[in-house]
Amino acid sequence: MAKSKYEFIKIEMRLFNDPRFIMLSDFEQNTYIKLIALAKQTHNHIKKDYPTIKAYLRTDQPISTVRATIKHLLSNFEDLSQNNYNIWFNKWDERYSYGGVEKEKEKEKEYYLGNLIYKKWGKEYIMIKGEERLFDRRSAKKSDITFK
Repeated sequence: MAKSKYEFIKIEMRLFNDPRFIMLSDFEQNTYIKLIALAKQTHNHIKKDYPTIKAYLRTDQPISTVRATIKHLLSNFEDLSQNNYNIWFNKWDERYSYGGVEKEKEKEKEYYLGNLIYKKWGKEYIMIKGEERLFDRRSAKKSDITFK
C-alpha cells in the first residue's frame, strides 16, 4: 500500500483571541481559514477568480458576498495582500507553512561522483545509471564527495 502524503498548515492560536477575528461572522472566519488552506495548495498564489474561490469554499453564498468577504478580510488583516491577479499571505514561510514543498536554502545537496546522495528510511542511497544503490560512506573516497 502506498504511503499517502499529508499536507499541513499552521494556524497560530493567537488568531482565535484576536479581536479582529472574533468580530467576524462565522462565514468570514471560515473563509479566512480556508484561504490559508487554499494558499497552501497554490503555493501562496491564490488566483483572484471568485467563482473558483467560491467553489473551493463550498458555499451557497453568492459570488458578490464572497468578493465582499475577501475585501473585508483584506482591509482587516495586514498579513493578507492582493494585486490585480492574486491574493497572498505575507510572511507565509514563517507564519503558516508547515511541511510540504519547502525551500532548500539551508542545506546543500551532496553528490558522489556526480550522483545525488539522498536519504530514505534512515539510510543513504545513491542513484547510478537508473539503479538505486545503498551508499556506503566508509568505502567512498572523501575527495569524490562534492556539495552544490
